[in-house]
Amino acid sequence: MTGCATPQVIWCLEDDRPGHQRQLAGLAQALRDLRPARICRVARKDSPAQLPAPGLILTAGRHSHWRGLRYRWRYGGKLIALMDPGLPRPLFDLCVVPEHDGLNPSRNVLLSLGPLNPVLPATGATADRGLILVGGPSRHFCWNDAHLAAQLQRLQIALPAVRWTLTTSRRTPASFLTLLRQQANPKLRLVPREETGPDWLLRHYARSGVIWVSEDSASMVYESLSCGAAVGVLTVPLRRPGRVSGGIQHLEQQGRVARLEELECLGTMPPPRPPLQEATRIAREINRRLD
Repeated sequence: MTGCATPQVIWCLEDDRPGHQRQLAGLAQALRDLRPARICRVARKDSPAQLPAPGLILTAGRHSHWRGLRYRWRYGGKLIALMDPGLPRPLFDLCVVPEHDGLNPSRNVLLSLGPLNPVLPATGATADRGLILVGGPSRHFCWNDAHLAAQLQRLQIALPAVRWTLTTSRRTPASFLTLLRQQANPKLRLVPREETGPDWLLRHYARSGVIWVSEDSASMVYESLSCGAAVGVLTVPLRRPGRVSGGIQHLEQQGRVARLEELECLGTMPPPRPPLQEATRIAREINRRLD
């Protein structure tokens, strides 16, 4: 694939969801690593009429799936849906679906271990530098400020040599940061989401040897595994069992993520597994199936 002289044109149909954009970026980047490609980001309000004709159209999110069907009919190319599109899957040339969604692999369904992402294996990470990623209440999870803050105290006691950086998400209650600031821990640096830039998280993935994520933030768990860090999961009260919690349980069963109880029992983080590079694996399979 790397010897192809003519670049492949890849359209990434974006919506306003950062998680969807990261899935598209991860797969497009992996495809470009395998063969020359021109990547065209197409926002919801953009017209692609002036773009070169696509070889691949990548979609993520309900609105982009419909746009992808229209654009393939008008401009050609192979159409790929990231996540289960909620439309008849035979309409798409390929669907890349996290295995925790419960679908079976088939001629046009590829299963991935979690959502795809653009995170690469870290080369400068150190074991004394830790990252904490905090989410918030969602339709699957409740939230309790004091419960999570207590887990952070246990984490710092269990790993006293680690200096931590904590960042939030758009779902994190303001009351949680207020509580942490009142505790004033010199080994815990707080960086609210509003103070981070577009590459902030990728930079910290690259330098953090240990990462803990609140379990409501499933996509961040898979991103942390992709950089090759030792990864732990902080408990968040569950509203009802579902695909997200089932996926985290599967990672626990595989020994890919730790819980606080395991850390406190061992006295150290379990050794990290090889970096999870699902975007690269899926890109190779796309080239095999669609070329």
